[in-house]
Amino acid sequence: MLANTLISNEISPLRTSDTGIEALRMMEEYRVNHLPVVSDTSLLAIVSEDDVLEYENPEEAIGAMPLSHSRPYVNDHQHILEVYRVMFLQKLTLVPVLNKSEGYLGSIVLADLMTHLGNYDTFQNPGGIIVLEINTRDYSPGEITRIVESNDALLLGLFTNSLPDTTRMTVTLKINKLDITPVLQTFYRFNYTVAASFGQNDYNDMLRDRYDSLMNFLNI
Repeated sequence: MLANTLISNEISPLRTSDTGIEALRMMEEYRVNHLPVVSDTSLLAIVSEDDVLEYENPEEAIGAMPLSHSRPYVNDHQHILEVYRVMFLQKLTLVPVLNKSEGYLGSIVLADLMTHLGNYDTFQNPGGIIVLEINTRDYSPGEITRIVESNDALLLGLFTNSLPDTTRMTVTLKINKLDITPVLQTFYRFNYTVAASFGQNDYNDMLRDRYDSLMNFLNI
């Protein structure tokens, strides 16, 4: 899915003539903490709620305010995972979308992005989770996939995370089976370090906790 499919039709950009008070009102209405500042079709900057609150004269025009963000944006043909990366790194609640000529097309809201990411099979389908810890130089997604598939399982998702100040990383696997014991045994056989795992027993415990919570609620 590309960025242009997630552009919100409800978000109006700020103009340099809009005041800080108007910006805060619009942010509250749209339920975001950022808004793009646009002149014609050119993206000038992004103003944050903190920018406005820290400014001495919020009744003045946005164009007079020093803005904390430069011009973070994504192109309309970029994948939504790249959209998420930009939002995460910049700590944004929305990100502007520009075309090839850098013309402003609209904005993507974080809440909409998370809703669409939640439709991925990785998150929709039940399954087991395995967290491996390995040396970065030993990371081989092909070998990891073969180990999973050798146990008649399917790898639904794979996420990596470098451990700070080390040469190691964690690799989190989402597998389409709740009974992950055979997969775990194979990883152990290949001398992988399993940092954590969540399978059938964890799933049953979760269902039991939800059932108990429901019963407690009904007995109130």
